[in-house]
Amino acid sequence: GKGGFGGFPQNTSFFFSSNGMSPSNSDDDDFGFPGFGGGPSTFQNFGNQGSFGSQFAGNAGRKRSRANFDEIPSGTEVLVHGLKSAEHLNHAAARVVSYDNAADRYAINFQNGKKFKIKRSNIQQLATVELSGLHKRPELNGKHVRIVQWDTNKERYIVKVGNTHLYVGPAHVILPSGSRGTITGLRKAPQWNGKHCAIKSYNKANGKYIAQVSDTRHVAMKKENVILV
Repeated sequence: GKGGFGGFPQNTSFFFSSNGMSPSNSDDDDFGFPGFGGGPSTFQNFGNQGSFGSQFAGNAGRKRSRANFDEIPSGTEVLVHGLKSAEHLNHAAARVVSYDNAADRYAINFQNGKKFKIKRSNIQQLATVELSGLHKRPELNGKHVRIVQWDTNKERYIVKVGNTHLYVGPAHVILPSGSRGTITGLRKAPQWNGKHCAIKSYNKANGKYIAQVSDTRHVAMKKENVILV
């Protein structure tokens, strides 16, 4: 429907249960089918963050005196997750309004107009991405699909393809330029792991992003080394 977040109708909320997901295929496509549950969602004040996504929190806790290259831009669609004191808000869609430097929180606006401030580790960015390099489903290569969630346990995205939701590994997802991701899995430069970056471009010839990792430095890295969380 029109007017909703992430290509979903207005007032849509998402609920994912690790117990309700079917096993993903363990092939080189990192490809599988998740199961979904659902229910109503309400909007109230919430409290402390949960542990979901904490491994990618990186430098979310540092204080900034100005807008930085790795801050999630205003208007970005996000999904709330990992809240313990307000679990009913988990998997509710919202948009980033601004970054509050003093509180080190993002101000987000829910579909019902309510605004809250929340840590970066409790929001999942939603984006339309391109699938690439799938061997068992080559007909999907080049298709643009919507990221619904990053599954920390399986280390795969859940993407929406038509009316179906699939698991796809990051090595088979091309993030759009301008995305703010989190670096992971670098062996030769492990000091960057866990830090946030900004995707500047993608080179299909070598299969690597050019990512900004500091105010002045840009680094080439593989698709599997940047996670959209």
